[in-house]
Amino acid sequence: MKKIKNKSQKKRTILLTFLIVVVCFILVGFYLTRKQSDNKNSDISAKTTSTVISAQPDFTTDDTAKETTDASPRDNVGGGIIDTSGTSVTPSDPSGATSTANGELVVYSPSKNSMLENGSTISGTSSLAKISYRIVDTDVGVLSGGTLDVVNGKFSGTIQFKSNAKDGRLDFFNTTSDGNEFNNISVPVNFR
Repeated sequence: MKKIKNKSQKKRTILLTFLIVVVCFILVGFYLTRKQSDNKNSDISAKTTSTVISAQPDFTTDDTAKETTDASPRDNVGGGIIDTSGTSVTPSDPSGATSTANGELVVYSPSKNSMLENGSTISGTSSLAKISYRIVDTDVGVLSGGTLDVVNGKFSGTIQFKSNAKDGRLDFFNTTSDGNEFNNISVPVNFR
């Protein structure tokens, strides 16, 4: 009878040890998979390919939105543009326009070093279907970015922003299908 108990007890011990080893392998596998997934996600970032000096080297853009709002809420600081699809292009002084060398992108408003306030209109012309923009201030860096539609060669939008900075810039550019920037125009502005 003792032999039967010992055999039965041995089988239970072996089975229990086997189950513990299997559970340990499952837990270690789950831990390693989770850690690998976290490492992959932490390396994802959007980097600008612009050669224009920026206060912040990364930004996020949303090509589907008509209105882009605060890129990252920071103490009442933010910005965006409401796309008016080229309806507000009226160059009051074309000599103040900023243009790329090839003429594919021309910015009429804002002009360099002009005073920009919430609700101001930005406008210009382009021979391409969309233009991209970035609002940058000297305190925070990139406030927002996105795209504007070019309709009949014209683009325009109403700028919405809050910034504690006194000055900054609006960057206008085109992008290739793989996200590289070209036709870069950087317009320095003062904020109100």
